[in-house]
Amino acid sequence: MSDIAFTQSSKYIKKSQLFNGKLVVKVLFENIQDSNVWKDSLPIKENVTFKYATAVDVADDLKLKRREGCSQLKKISHYELGKNLIICIDSDYNYIGSIMRSIINNTDFNYFIYDYVFETIVNSKENLIYYEQYVVEHMASLIYSHASDMKDKAPWIFDFYAKFSNLIFKHLLQLIYHDVILHQDLKINQKGFKVFWNKINKILDIPSNKKVNFSQFFQSRIWKDIELEVEKLEKEMEIIFLNHNRKIEFELILSKIKNFNINEKTIYNFFMGHNLESLLKNILVKYFDIIYEDEICFKCVDLPSENSRVRRRELENSKIYQETSLYRRNLGEHEFFSQTFERLKNLY
Repeated sequence: MSDIAFTQSSKYIKKSQLFNGKLVVKVLFENIQDSNVWKDSLPIKENVTFKYATAVDVADDLKLKRREGCSQLKKISHYELGKNLIICIDSDYNYIGSIMRSIINNTDFNYFIYDYVFETIVNSKENLIYYEQYVVEHMASLIYSHASDMKDKAPWIFDFYAKFSNLIFKHLLQLIYHDVILHQDLKINQKGFKVFWNKINKILDIPSNKKVNFSQFFQSRIWKDIELEVEKLEKEMEIIFLNHNRKIEFELILSKIKNFNINEKTIYNFFMGHNLESLLKNILVKYFDIIYEDEICFKCVDLPSENSRVRRRELENSKIYQETSLYRRNLGEHEFFSQTFERLKNLY
């Protein structure tokens, strides 16, 4: 593979390196906003400069069709890439689909990725943004607390990830198996995730503007109905697998995929990323208001009345909500993305 990605820019890159002694790396994203997440995996070093771009930005250089946008990244041949040009993309269902295939074939799992192509491993960048640990750390910083204290201060976050992940576990795996494995093997039409999302999306109908709403969130009629709807989808899919003589194969996947750390607690990492963001983005803002007020009360309750008023005013004036996407996270600690983090670390 070439160290310089494409001829037209090689002279510029070489001149830049000769001029400032730095390794210049062009990083291609599907969307430039992706850099807000991927930046946390790219090392900060004096001798390396990372420059961000998308397929549209380099369309002329690589003779790509601009109108096709991010899909063009997947059409760049691996031999055009090198240490000076890398691609960072979402995995979608490639990783989990490869695991399923290795289970079916009873072979050692070896996820193949081209050199200089880096994937999220989880479904998308949104799954990295809304990784439970990072959300907890971010919310802790917003209420001027430590993450270790958040199980007491913000229990709903932990409950949501546990119950949501358990809720989607079986049917999400069914859908991936159907749309990836059976679609390839039997040429059957993909079902897509729209029907599933329409059921899950009803979570947004659960009231969440008061503290009591969060304490009763998972006992609400809406949540219970969603559980029943998902169970119904699971049974419908079981009939499809039975009709195609694939029931035993899926059950094998269901039992063995846990050996790859994909289970009822971690499956949310492979839920559709933009949908996960849709669920959590606004709810977290409302929950922040509640736990911030709780924190004010906690810090003021034992103070003399005048001191309490001053302290409350100080805390109210310090209240600032920042989007979770802007939080700087240690991606090396992510249970799935860490392998990509290590590849980048070793390369640069």
